[in-house]
Amino acid sequence: MMLVIGLFGPSLKSAVAQDETGPPPPLVIINAAGVDRLLGDVNFMFKTIGREDLMGVVNGFLGNVGDLKGLDRKKSMGVMLYLKQGFPPGVDPVGFVPVDNIKDLLDTIQLGPVKTKKVPGEENRYEIEGPRQTLYVELQGGYAYVSNNVDAIDRELPDPGPLTQALTTRYDLAASVNVEGVPEGMRTILLDFLRAQTEAEMQQRDGEPEASYRARKAAGKNNLRIIEAIAKDGKTITLGVDASQESKSIVVELEMKAKPSSGFAKDLQRFPGKPTVFANVYNERVPMAMTGSWNLSKDDQDVFSELVKALDAGVTQGLQNQNLDPTPIQGIVKSLGSTVNNGSMDFFVQFVGEPPGKFVLLGALKVNFAADFATGLEGILKQVGQLPSTAEMEINAENHNGIALHRVLGKGDGDRGERNLYGGKPQLYIGAGRGAVWFALGKEDAAKQLKAAMTQVETPSIDAITPDKIAPFQMILNLSSWVALNGDGGDQAQPRFPEPRDEKDAERQARIRARFEAESKARQAAAKDAFNPDNDLLRVTTQ
Repeated sequence: MMLVIGLFGPSLKSAVAQDETGPPPPLVIINAAGVDRLLGDVNFMFKTIGREDLMGVVNGFLGNVGDLKGLDRKKSMGVMLYLKQGFPPGVDPVGFVPVDNIKDLLDTIQLGPVKTKKVPGEENRYEIEGPRQTLYVELQGGYAYVSNNVDAIDRELPDPGPLTQALTTRYDLAASVNVEGVPEGMRTILLDFLRAQTEAEMQQRDGEPEASYRARKAAGKNNLRIIEAIAKDGKTITLGVDASQESKSIVVELEMKAKPSSGFAKDLQRFPGKPTVFANVYNERVPMAMTGSWNLSKDDQDVFSELVKALDAGVTQGLQNQNLDPTPIQGIVKSLGSTVNNGSMDFFVQFVGEPPGKFVLLGALKVNFAADFATGLEGILKQVGQLPSTAEMEINAENHNGIALHRVLGKGDGDRGERNLYGGKPQLYIGAGRGAVWFALGKEDAAKQLKAAMTQVETPSIDAITPDKIAPFQMILNLSSWVALNGDGGDQAQPRFPEPRDEKDAERQARIRARFEAESKARQAAAKDAFNPDNDLLRVTTQ
Protein backbone atom coordinates (compact mmCIF):
# COMPACT_ATOMS: atom_id res chain seq x y z
CA MET A 1 0.00 0.00 0.00
CA MET A 2 1.42 3.37 -0.98
CA LEU A 3 0.84 6.58 0.96
CA VAL A 4 1.14 9.72 -1.17
CA ILE A 5 1.17 13.19 0.35
CA GLY A 6 0.72 16.13 -2.02
CA LEU A 7 1.10 19.82 -1.35
CA PHE A 8 -0.67 22.00 -3.88
CA GLY A 9 -0.57 25.69 -4.65
CA PRO A 10 -3.14 28.22 -5.90
CA SER A 11 -3.80 26.69 -9.31
CA LEU A 12 -6.40 24.19 -8.11
CA LYS A 13 -10.08 24.93 -7.84
CA SER A 14 -11.57 25.59 -4.45
CA ALA A 15 -12.51 22.37 -2.71
CA VAL A 16 -15.59 23.91 -1.09
CA ALA A 17 -18.50 25.17 -3.13
CA GLN A 18 -19.61 28.65 -2.11
CA ASP A 19 -22.87 30.17 -3.29
CA GLU A 20 -22.72 33.94 -2.84
CA THR A 21 -26.53 34.14 -2.88
CA GLY A 22 -27.06 31.45 -0.24
CA PRO A 23 -26.26 31.19 3.46
CA PRO A 24 -22.74 32.27 4.47
CA PRO A 25 -20.30 29.35 4.42
CA PRO A 26 -18.90 28.05 7.71
CA LEU A 27 -15.38 28.84 8.83
CA VAL A 28 -14.38 25.16 8.85
CA ILE A 29 -15.87 22.05 7.25
CA ILE A 30 -14.88 18.55 8.34
CA ASN A 31 -16.33 16.06 5.87
CA ALA A 32 -16.54 12.26 5.59
CA ALA A 33 -17.64 10.88 2.23
CA GLY A 34 -20.28 8.43 3.44
CA VAL A 35 -20.22 5.45 5.80
CA ASP A 36 -20.26 2.81 3.06
CA ARG A 37 -17.35 4.41 1.25
CA LEU A 38 -15.29 4.64 4.43
CA LEU A 39 -16.04 1.01 5.29
CA GLY A 40 -14.94 0.01 1.81
CA ASP A 41 -11.64 1.80 2.33
CA VAL A 42 -11.14 0.17 5.73
CA ASN A 43 -11.82 -3.25 4.22
CA PHE A 44 -9.33 -2.50 1.42
CA MET A 45 -6.61 -1.52 3.90
CA PHE A 46 -7.14 -4.64 6.00
CA LYS A 47 -6.92 -6.82 2.88
CA THR A 48 -3.74 -5.02 1.81
CA ILE A 49 -1.96 -6.00 5.02
CA GLY A 50 -3.45 -9.48 5.02
CA ARG A 51 -5.70 -8.90 8.04
CA GLU A 52 -9.21 -9.39 6.64
CA ASP A 53 -10.14 -10.78 10.06
CA LEU A 54 -10.02 -7.26 11.52
CA MET A 55 -13.06 -6.35 9.43
CA GLY A 56 -15.02 -8.69 11.65
CA VAL A 57 -14.13 -6.48 14.62
CA VAL A 58 -15.45 -3.44 12.76
CA ASN A 59 -18.65 -5.23 11.77
CA GLY A 60 -19.11 -6.35 15.36
CA PHE A 61 -18.88 -2.76 16.54
CA LEU A 62 -21.43 -1.67 13.93
CA GLY A 63 -23.73 -4.43 15.13
CA ASN A 64 -23.56 -3.01 18.64
CA VAL A 65 -24.86 0.32 17.32
CA GLY A 66 -27.67 -1.15 15.25
CA ASP A 67 -25.69 -1.05 11.99
CA LEU A 68 -26.36 2.70 12.02
CA LYS A 69 -29.95 2.06 11.00
CA GLY A 70 -31.74 5.25 9.95
CA LEU A 71 -28.55 6.83 8.64
CA ASP A 72 -28.16 7.34 4.90
CA ARG A 73 -24.86 5.50 4.49
CA LYS A 74 -24.20 6.76 0.97
CA LYS A 75 -24.22 10.52 1.68
CA SER A 76 -21.48 12.61 3.24
CA MET A 77 -21.55 13.62 6.88
CA GLY A 78 -19.45 15.87 9.07
CA VAL A 79 -19.21 19.05 11.11
CA MET A 80 -19.36 22.75 10.25
CA LEU A 81 -17.74 25.31 12.55
CA TYR A 82 -19.13 28.85 12.66
CA LEU A 83 -17.22 31.75 14.14
CA LYS A 84 -18.76 33.37 17.21
CA GLN A 85 -18.74 37.11 17.67
CA GLY A 86 -16.40 38.58 20.27
CA PHE A 87 -12.82 38.22 21.40
CA PRO A 88 -11.15 35.89 22.02
CA PRO A 89 -12.90 34.11 19.16
CA GLY A 90 -14.91 30.95 19.66
CA VAL A 91 -16.77 28.58 17.37
CA ASP A 92 -20.23 27.03 17.22
CA PRO A 93 -20.13 23.42 15.94
CA VAL A 94 -22.99 22.19 13.76
CA GLY A 95 -22.95 18.55 12.75
CA PHE A 96 -24.70 17.36 9.60
CA VAL A 97 -25.94 13.77 9.45
CA PRO A 98 -27.73 12.32 6.38
CA VAL A 99 -31.06 10.79 7.38
CA ASP A 100 -32.72 7.82 5.71
CA ASN A 101 -35.42 7.31 8.36
CA ILE A 102 -35.62 9.63 11.36
CA LYS A 103 -37.47 7.16 13.60
CA ASP A 104 -34.89 4.44 12.99
CA LEU A 105 -32.06 6.92 13.52
CA LEU A 106 -33.50 8.07 16.85
CA ASP A 107 -33.83 4.43 17.92
CA THR A 108 -30.17 3.87 16.98
CA ILE A 109 -29.08 6.92 18.95
CA GLN A 110 -30.95 5.68 22.02
CA LEU A 111 -28.77 2.56 22.09
CA GLY A 112 -26.34 4.84 23.94
CA PRO A 113 -26.83 6.52 27.34
CA VAL A 114 -29.12 9.21 25.93
CA LYS A 115 -32.80 9.97 25.46
CA THR A 116 -34.41 11.59 22.45
CA LYS A 117 -37.61 13.58 22.27
CA LYS A 118 -39.51 15.68 19.78
CA VAL A 119 -39.78 19.39 20.59
CA PRO A 120 -43.47 20.21 21.19
CA GLY A 121 -44.96 22.45 18.51
CA GLU A 122 -41.94 22.03 16.21
CA GLU A 123 -42.35 19.71 13.23
CA ASN A 124 -38.65 19.09 12.55
CA ARG A 125 -37.03 19.75 15.94
CA TYR A 126 -35.67 17.12 18.34
CA GLU A 127 -33.52 17.07 21.45
CA ILE A 128 -30.98 14.47 22.51
CA GLU A 129 -30.49 14.52 26.27
CA GLY A 130 -27.20 13.07 27.44
CA PRO A 131 -25.62 12.74 30.90
CA ARG A 132 -23.75 16.04 30.59
CA GLN A 133 -25.38 18.09 27.86
CA THR A 134 -28.32 18.37 25.50
CA LEU A 135 -27.94 18.35 21.73
CA TYR A 136 -30.44 20.16 19.52
CA VAL A 137 -31.50 18.69 16.18
CA GLU A 138 -33.09 20.34 13.14
CA LEU A 139 -34.29 18.19 10.20
CA GLN A 140 -33.96 19.87 6.84
CA GLY A 141 -33.47 18.63 3.29
CA GLY A 142 -32.60 15.04 4.18
CA TYR A 143 -30.08 16.05 6.84
CA ALA A 144 -30.15 16.33 10.61
CA TYR A 145 -28.28 19.42 11.81
CA VAL A 146 -26.96 18.87 15.33
CA SER A 147 -25.44 21.32 17.81
CA ASN A 148 -25.03 21.84 21.54
CA ASN A 149 -26.12 25.45 21.01
CA VAL A 150 -29.75 25.91 19.98
CA ASP A 151 -28.94 29.31 18.45
CA ALA A 152 -26.48 27.63 16.08
CA ILE A 153 -29.22 25.64 14.34
CA ASP A 154 -31.57 28.63 14.31
CA ARG A 155 -29.29 30.31 11.78
CA GLU A 156 -29.76 29.84 8.04
CA LEU A 157 -27.73 26.74 7.25
CA PRO A 158 -26.40 25.63 3.86
CA ASP A 159 -27.30 22.36 2.14
CA PRO A 160 -24.35 20.06 2.96
CA GLY A 161 -24.71 18.17 -0.33
CA PRO A 162 -23.68 20.97 -2.72
CA LEU A 163 -21.46 22.56 -0.07
CA THR A 164 -19.27 19.48 0.28
CA GLN A 165 -19.62 18.01 -3.21
CA ALA A 166 -16.06 18.86 -4.26
CA LEU A 167 -14.64 17.50 -1.01
CA THR A 168 -16.70 14.30 -1.26
CA THR A 169 -15.72 13.72 -4.90
CA ARG A 170 -12.05 14.13 -4.20
CA TYR A 171 -11.48 12.82 -0.68
CA ASP A 172 -12.71 10.18 1.74
CA LEU A 173 -11.94 12.46 4.68
CA ALA A 174 -11.24 16.18 4.49
CA ALA A 175 -11.08 19.39 6.49
CA SER A 176 -11.30 22.79 4.81
CA VAL A 177 -10.72 26.20 6.41
CA ASN A 178 -12.36 29.27 4.87
CA VAL A 179 -9.66 31.85 5.69
CA GLU A 180 -11.71 34.61 4.07
CA GLY A 181 -14.49 33.83 6.52
CA VAL A 182 -12.52 35.38 9.39
CA PRO A 183 -13.50 39.07 9.69
CA GLU A 184 -10.67 41.40 8.70
CA GLY A 185 -10.75 43.16 12.07
CA MET A 186 -10.29 39.88 13.90
CA ARG A 187 -7.44 38.88 11.60
CA THR A 188 -5.74 42.21 12.29
CA ILE A 189 -6.04 41.76 16.05
CA LEU A 190 -4.68 38.21 15.89
CA LEU A 191 -1.76 39.26 13.68
CA ASP A 192 -0.90 42.18 15.97
CA PHE A 193 -0.87 39.76 18.90
CA LEU A 194 1.38 37.30 17.03
CA ARG A 195 3.74 40.07 15.96
CA ALA A 196 4.12 41.32 19.52
CA GLN A 197 4.68 37.79 20.81
CA THR A 198 7.20 37.02 18.05
CA GLU A 199 9.10 40.26 18.65
CA ALA A 200 9.42 39.38 22.32
CA GLU A 201 10.61 35.86 21.49
CA MET A 202 13.18 37.15 19.00
CA GLN A 203 15.11 39.18 21.57
CA GLN A 204 18.61 37.87 22.20
CA ARG A 205 18.73 35.77 25.36
CA ASP A 206 21.33 36.06 28.07
CA GLY A 207 24.40 34.12 27.07
CA GLU A 208 22.98 33.18 23.66
CA PRO A 209 25.70 33.00 20.98
CA GLU A 210 25.34 35.47 18.13
CA ALA A 211 25.12 32.68 15.55
CA SER A 212 22.30 30.89 17.37
CA TYR A 213 20.46 34.17 17.87
CA ARG A 214 20.66 35.12 14.19
CA ALA A 215 19.45 31.70 13.07
CA ARG A 216 16.57 31.67 15.55
CA LYS A 217 15.55 35.22 14.66
CA ALA A 218 15.57 34.45 10.93
CA ALA A 219 13.41 31.36 11.46
CA GLY A 220 10.97 33.28 13.68
CA LYS A 221 10.59 36.12 11.18
CA ASN A 222 10.03 33.63 8.38
CA ASN A 223 7.32 31.77 10.31
CA LEU A 224 5.56 35.06 11.07
CA ARG A 225 5.79 36.06 7.40
CA ILE A 226 4.10 32.85 6.28
CA ILE A 227 1.30 33.24 8.85
CA GLU A 228 0.76 36.86 7.76
CA ALA A 229 0.63 35.85 4.09
CA ILE A 230 -1.98 33.16 4.77
CA ALA A 231 -4.06 35.48 6.97
CA LYS A 232 -3.98 38.40 4.52
CA ASP A 233 -4.04 36.69 1.13
CA GLY A 234 -5.21 33.13 1.79
CA LYS A 235 -8.65 31.99 0.66
CA THR A 236 -8.93 28.36 1.72
CA ILE A 237 -6.73 25.66 3.20
CA THR A 238 -7.82 22.06 2.61
CA LEU A 239 -6.37 18.83 3.97
CA GLY A 240 -7.79 15.67 2.42
CA VAL A 241 -7.23 11.91 2.48
CA ASP A 242 -8.28 9.49 -0.26
CA ALA A 243 -7.73 5.73 -0.28
CA SER A 244 -7.70 4.28 -3.78
CA GLN A 245 -8.31 0.57 -4.25
CA GLU A 246 -7.44 0.87 -7.95
CA SER A 247 -3.94 2.30 -7.43
CA LYS A 248 -3.49 0.60 -4.04
CA SER A 249 -2.50 3.90 -2.48
CA ILE A 250 -3.53 6.37 0.17
CA VAL A 251 -3.22 9.99 -0.97
CA VAL A 252 -2.95 12.88 1.48
CA GLU A 253 -3.22 16.35 -0.05
CA LEU A 254 -2.74 19.81 1.42
CA GLU A 255 -4.10 22.57 -0.80
CA MET A 256 -3.67 26.29 -0.20
CA LYS A 257 -5.75 28.63 -2.32
CA ALA A 258 -4.64 32.28 -2.41
CA LYS A 259 -6.30 35.45 -3.62
CA PRO A 260 -5.52 35.97 -7.32
CA SER A 261 -2.80 38.54 -8.04
CA SER A 262 -1.80 38.70 -4.36
CA GLY A 263 1.85 38.50 -3.38
CA PHE A 264 1.19 35.15 -1.70
CA ALA A 265 -0.34 33.73 -4.90
CA LYS A 266 2.59 34.97 -6.97
CA ASP A 267 5.07 33.40 -4.55
CA LEU A 268 3.23 30.07 -4.75
CA GLN A 269 3.15 30.23 -8.55
CA ARG A 270 6.87 30.99 -8.71
CA PHE A 271 7.74 28.23 -6.24
CA PRO A 272 8.24 25.34 -8.73
CA GLY A 273 11.77 25.47 -10.13
CA LYS A 274 13.68 23.63 -12.81
CA PRO A 275 13.90 19.82 -12.70
CA THR A 276 16.44 18.80 -10.08
CA VAL A 277 19.95 18.03 -11.35
CA PHE A 278 19.91 15.04 -9.00
CA ALA A 279 16.91 13.34 -10.66
CA ASN A 280 18.98 10.33 -11.79
CA VAL A 281 19.85 9.32 -8.24
CA TYR A 282 16.26 9.49 -6.98
CA ASN A 283 15.32 5.89 -6.23
CA GLU A 284 12.04 4.64 -4.77
CA ARG A 285 13.59 1.34 -3.68
CA VAL A 286 15.92 2.79 -1.05
CA PRO A 287 14.84 3.16 2.61
CA MET A 288 14.38 6.94 2.23
CA ALA A 289 14.93 9.43 -0.58
CA MET A 290 14.27 13.15 -0.76
CA THR A 291 14.82 15.71 -3.53
CA GLY A 292 13.98 19.39 -3.78
CA SER A 293 14.29 21.98 -6.52
CA TRP A 294 12.41 25.25 -6.13
CA ASN A 295 12.70 28.99 -6.61
CA LEU A 296 13.38 31.25 -3.64
CA SER A 297 11.24 34.33 -3.16
CA LYS A 298 12.90 37.58 -2.07
CA ASP A 299 11.78 36.88 1.50
CA ASP A 300 13.17 33.34 1.28
CA GLN A 301 16.49 34.73 0.09
CA ASP A 302 16.60 37.12 3.04
CA VAL A 303 16.02 34.23 5.46
CA PHE A 304 18.70 32.01 3.91
CA SER A 305 21.12 34.96 3.75
CA GLU A 306 20.69 35.39 7.50
CA LEU A 307 21.34 31.68 8.01
CA VAL A 308 24.56 31.94 5.98
CA LYS A 309 25.62 34.90 8.14
CA ALA A 310 24.80 32.86 11.24
CA LEU A 311 26.97 30.02 9.91
CA ASP A 312 29.79 32.49 9.28
CA ALA A 313 29.54 33.91 12.81
CA GLY A 314 29.24 30.50 14.47
CA VAL A 315 32.17 28.85 12.70
CA THR A 316 34.34 31.95 13.08
CA GLN A 317 33.68 32.12 16.81
CA GLY A 318 34.18 28.38 17.24
CA LEU A 319 37.54 28.39 15.46
CA GLN A 320 38.73 31.47 17.31
CA ASN A 321 37.81 29.84 20.62
CA GLN A 322 40.19 27.01 19.68
CA ASN A 323 42.91 29.48 18.58
CA LEU A 324 42.39 28.42 14.97
CA ASP A 325 42.27 30.55 11.82
CA PRO A 326 38.67 31.32 10.71
CA THR A 327 39.70 32.75 7.33
CA PRO A 328 38.81 29.59 5.29
CA ILE A 329 35.11 29.93 6.16
CA GLN A 330 34.93 32.84 3.73
CA GLY A 331 35.17 30.46 0.78
CA ILE A 332 32.13 28.56 2.06
CA VAL A 333 30.25 31.79 2.79
CA LYS A 334 30.99 33.07 -0.72
CA SER A 335 29.66 29.85 -2.27
CA LEU A 336 26.49 29.64 -0.18
CA GLY A 337 25.79 33.38 -0.38
CA SER A 338 26.02 33.34 -4.17
CA THR A 339 23.78 30.25 -4.30
CA VAL A 340 21.11 32.03 -2.25
CA ASN A 341 21.38 35.18 -4.38
CA ASN A 342 20.94 33.02 -7.47
CA GLY A 343 17.37 32.45 -6.27
CA SER A 344 16.99 28.69 -6.34
CA MET A 345 17.47 25.61 -4.16
CA ASP A 346 18.38 22.13 -5.45
CA PHE A 347 19.38 19.16 -3.29
CA PHE A 348 18.95 15.46 -2.59
CA VAL A 349 19.27 13.35 0.56
CA GLN A 350 18.76 9.61 0.92
CA PHE A 351 19.41 6.61 3.11
CA VAL A 352 20.74 3.57 1.28
CA GLY A 353 21.32 0.03 2.51
CA GLU A 354 19.77 -3.41 2.65
CA PRO A 355 18.43 -4.45 6.09
CA PRO A 356 19.39 -6.16 8.29
CA GLY A 357 22.62 -4.43 7.23
CA LYS A 358 23.03 -0.84 8.41
CA PHE A 359 22.36 2.34 6.46
CA VAL A 360 24.41 5.09 4.85
CA LEU A 361 23.10 8.66 4.68
CA LEU A 362 24.25 10.56 1.62
CA GLY A 363 23.30 13.72 -0.22
CA ALA A 364 24.33 16.79 -2.16
CA LEU A 365 23.49 20.49 -2.55
CA LYS A 366 23.89 22.38 -5.81
CA VAL A 367 26.07 25.46 -5.20
CA ASN A 368 27.80 28.28 -7.03
CA PHE A 369 31.59 28.61 -6.70
CA ALA A 370 32.01 24.99 -5.63
CA ALA A 371 35.80 25.39 -5.91
CA ASP A 372 35.76 28.16 -3.30
CA PHE A 373 33.65 25.94 -1.05
CA ALA A 374 36.15 23.11 -1.51
CA THR A 375 39.12 25.35 -0.64
CA GLY A 376 37.41 26.70 2.47
CA LEU A 377 36.30 23.24 3.56
CA GLU A 378 39.80 21.79 3.27
CA GLY A 379 41.28 24.73 5.18
CA ILE A 380 38.86 24.22 8.06
CA LEU A 381 39.19 20.42 8.18
CA LYS A 382 42.98 20.55 8.31
CA GLN A 383 42.68 22.60 11.49
CA VAL A 384 39.81 20.58 12.99
CA GLY A 385 41.95 17.47 12.63
CA GLN A 386 44.25 18.90 15.29
CA LEU A 387 41.48 19.02 17.92
CA PRO A 388 41.40 16.34 20.66
CA SER A 389 37.73 15.59 19.89
CA THR A 390 38.69 14.33 16.41
CA ALA A 391 39.70 10.68 16.38
CA GLU A 392 40.68 10.52 12.71
CA MET A 393 41.00 13.08 9.92
CA GLU A 394 42.09 12.17 6.41
CA ILE A 395 42.35 14.91 3.79
CA ASN A 396 41.77 13.66 0.22
CA ALA A 397 40.83 10.23 1.53
CA GLU A 398 39.00 9.50 -1.74
CA ASN A 399 38.83 11.18 -5.13
CA HIS A 400 36.03 10.95 -7.64
CA ASN A 401 36.11 12.72 -11.02
CA GLY A 402 38.48 15.32 -9.62
CA ILE A 403 36.46 15.91 -6.44
CA ALA A 404 38.43 15.40 -3.23
CA LEU A 405 36.46 13.64 -0.50
CA HIS A 406 37.75 14.14 3.04
CA ARG A 407 37.08 11.68 5.86
CA VAL A 408 36.28 12.72 9.44
CA LEU A 409 35.67 10.40 12.39
CA GLY A 410 34.81 11.53 15.90
CA LYS A 411 35.82 9.71 19.07
CA GLY A 412 33.73 7.07 20.77
CA ASP A 413 31.61 4.11 19.69
CA GLY A 414 28.53 6.16 18.86
CA ASP A 415 25.33 6.55 20.78
CA ARG A 416 22.47 4.04 20.68
CA GLY A 417 20.80 5.70 17.69
CA GLU A 418 24.05 5.72 15.70
CA ARG A 419 24.70 2.07 16.49
CA ASN A 420 21.24 1.05 15.32
CA LEU A 421 21.28 3.23 12.21
CA TYR A 422 24.88 3.05 11.02
CA GLY A 423 26.35 0.16 13.01
CA GLY A 424 28.52 2.38 15.23
CA LYS A 425 30.12 5.81 15.20
CA PRO A 426 29.69 6.95 11.58
CA GLN A 427 32.47 8.51 9.57
CA LEU A 428 31.77 11.58 7.45
CA TYR A 429 32.92 11.87 3.86
CA ILE A 430 32.54 15.39 2.47
CA GLY A 431 33.78 17.30 -0.56
CA ALA A 432 32.81 19.93 -3.11
CA GLY A 433 33.18 20.19 -6.85
CA ARG A 434 31.41 20.05 -10.21
CA GLY A 435 28.73 22.45 -8.97
CA ALA A 436 27.77 20.70 -5.74
CA VAL A 437 28.69 19.87 -2.15
CA TRP A 438 28.62 16.10 -1.52
CA PHE A 439 28.52 14.13 1.72
CA ALA A 440 28.03 10.63 3.12
CA LEU A 441 27.64 9.46 6.70
CA GLY A 442 28.15 5.81 7.56
CA LYS A 443 30.65 3.03 8.18
CA GLU A 444 32.92 1.20 5.72
CA ASP A 445 30.46 1.39 2.80
CA ALA A 446 29.95 5.17 2.94
CA ALA A 447 32.57 6.25 0.39
CA LYS A 448 31.55 3.54 -2.07
CA GLN A 449 27.88 4.51 -1.88
CA LEU A 450 28.66 8.22 -2.29
CA LYS A 451 30.87 7.68 -5.35
CA ALA A 452 28.19 5.48 -6.91
CA ALA A 453 25.62 8.24 -6.41
CA MET A 454 27.97 10.87 -7.88
CA THR A 455 28.47 8.71 -10.96
CA GLN A 456 24.74 8.15 -11.30
CA VAL A 457 23.97 11.88 -11.08
CA GLU A 458 26.36 12.68 -13.92
CA THR A 459 25.33 9.77 -16.17
CA PRO A 460 23.24 11.08 -19.10
CA SER A 461 19.64 9.92 -18.84
CA ILE A 462 17.58 8.80 -21.81
CA ASP A 463 14.38 9.08 -19.79
CA ALA A 464 11.96 11.88 -20.59
CA ILE A 465 11.36 14.57 -17.99
CA THR A 466 8.39 13.28 -16.03
CA PRO A 467 6.22 15.09 -13.44
CA ASP A 468 8.07 13.40 -10.57
CA LYS A 469 11.32 14.96 -11.85
CA ILE A 470 9.72 18.40 -12.00
CA ALA A 471 8.03 18.34 -8.58
CA PRO A 472 9.55 21.06 -6.33
CA PHE A 473 9.79 18.60 -3.45
CA GLN A 474 9.32 14.89 -3.15
CA MET A 475 10.14 12.25 -0.58
CA ILE A 476 9.61 8.52 -0.32
CA LEU A 477 9.88 6.27 2.71
CA ASN A 478 9.95 2.48 2.45
CA LEU A 479 8.63 1.50 5.85
CA SER A 480 9.59 -2.18 5.65
CA SER A 481 13.28 -1.23 5.46
CA TRP A 482 13.05 0.61 8.76
CA VAL A 483 11.09 -2.20 10.38
CA ALA A 484 13.73 -4.71 9.27
CA LEU A 485 16.66 -2.49 10.29
CA ASN A 486 16.65 -3.53 13.95
CA GLY A 487 15.62 -7.13 13.37
CA ASP A 488 14.36 -8.46 16.70
CA GLY A 489 14.67 -5.12 18.45
CA GLY A 490 18.44 -4.70 18.61
CA ASP A 491 20.05 -2.33 21.07
CA GLN A 492 16.88 -0.31 21.56
CA ALA A 493 14.95 -3.34 22.84
CA GLN A 494 17.03 -3.79 25.96
CA PRO A 495 15.95 -1.86 29.07
CA ARG A 496 18.71 -0.42 31.24
CA PHE A 497 19.00 -1.46 34.91
CA PRO A 498 21.42 -0.64 37.73
CA GLU A 499 23.44 -3.48 39.21
CA PRO A 500 21.02 -5.86 41.01
CA ARG A 501 20.99 -5.48 44.77
CA ASP A 502 20.58 -9.19 45.41
CA GLU A 503 19.53 -12.45 43.76
CA LYS A 504 15.84 -11.60 44.03
CA ASP A 505 16.39 -8.25 42.29
CA ALA A 506 18.40 -9.98 39.55
CA GLU A 507 15.52 -12.40 38.92
CA ARG A 508 13.07 -9.49 38.75
CA GLN A 509 15.25 -7.71 36.17
CA ALA A 510 15.54 -10.90 34.12
CA ARG A 511 11.74 -11.31 34.05
CA ILE A 512 11.31 -7.69 32.91
CA ARG A 513 13.95 -8.12 30.19
CA ALA A 514 12.29 -11.31 28.95
CA ARG A 515 8.85 -9.71 28.85
CA PHE A 516 10.24 -6.60 27.14
CA GLU A 517 12.02 -8.71 24.52
CA ALA A 518 8.89 -10.79 23.84
CA GLU A 519 6.76 -7.66 23.43
CA SER A 520 9.40 -6.13 21.16
CA LYS A 521 9.44 -9.23 18.94
CA ALA A 522 5.64 -9.20 18.78
CA ARG A 523 5.64 -5.55 17.70
CA GLN A 524 8.29 -6.31 15.08
CA ALA A 525 6.25 -9.21 13.72
CA ALA A 526 3.09 -7.10 13.54
CA ALA A 527 4.99 -4.31 11.80
CA LYS A 528 6.46 -6.74 9.27
CA ASP A 529 2.96 -8.02 8.50
CA ALA A 530 1.71 -4.47 8.01
CA PHE A 531 4.73 -3.17 6.06
CA ASN A 532 6.32 -5.48 3.55
CA PRO A 533 8.28 -4.52 0.41
CA ASP A 534 5.16 -4.81 -1.76
CA ASN A 535 2.90 -2.43 0.15
CA ASP A 536 4.97 -0.10 2.31
CA LEU A 537 5.78 2.99 0.23
CA LEU A 538 5.06 6.46 1.58
CA ARG A 539 5.49 9.33 -0.90
CA VAL A 540 5.37 13.09 -0.32
CA THR A 541 5.23 15.46 -3.31
CA THR A 542 4.52 19.11 -4.05
CA GLN A 543 3.02 20.57 -7.20
